[in-house]
Amino acid sequence: MRVLKTSAPVLMAAVCLSLTACDPISTDADAVSTASADSATPTNEPTNEGAGSGSADESPAKPAGEEEDTDQTPSCDIRQLEFGTGKKGTGMVTITMVNTGGSCQLYGFPVVVAQSQYGSGKLNHTDENSIHDNDRPSPVSLQTGDRAVFEIHYTPNETGGSGITYDRVSIAMPNDDSGRSETLAVSINEPVQDDVQPMFVTPFSLI
Repeated sequence: MRVLKTSAPVLMAAVCLSLTACDPISTDADAVSTASADSATPTNEPTNEGAGSGSADESPAKPAGEEEDTDQTPSCDIRQLEFGTGKKGTGMVTITMVNTGGSCQLYGFPVVVAQSQYGSGKLNHTDENSIHDNDRPSPVSLQTGDRAVFEIHYTPNETGGSGITYDRVSIAMPNDDSGRSETLAVSINEPVQDDVQPMFVTPFSLI
């Protein structure tokens, strides 16, 4: 919160504006290229369309009170990032990124579409109203060779049934309308139930 003081002995209350960004999941096959803030409510039911790639969602605005980046570091181009998978825990997959180019910056959430044999769906962003402050988006500056990560969280299939398996994810950068994306092989098996929580991604972070 910022408090503005006048030169007269009159105090004026400041207005605190809180900006949030949380995109619901979209089951559109071209979710990467046509992702929008008012997409459909997440669902377990697979679509019959394939995944596409295109322009990405806007990155969330920086938290109120955070200083603007004054060094004008450019956003990371997806072509300078080398993607891979890191550790995998119960209900979680880590996606790694190595900067193979010049200095750049990541901010916010990647745009991720999970793909299965039945179709594809765009993943939610972490709910910024309910997560710990340390998990909120913050600028991630990368020099050549630096690594960053984000996580995909899902409900593991423990029903004994075959469930639904997502074997690929397509990744695009926020605020990138170039249409470029990267596809990685993964193994995510979820139960087929109406009450399963939708998969979601965490913000970029430095490691």
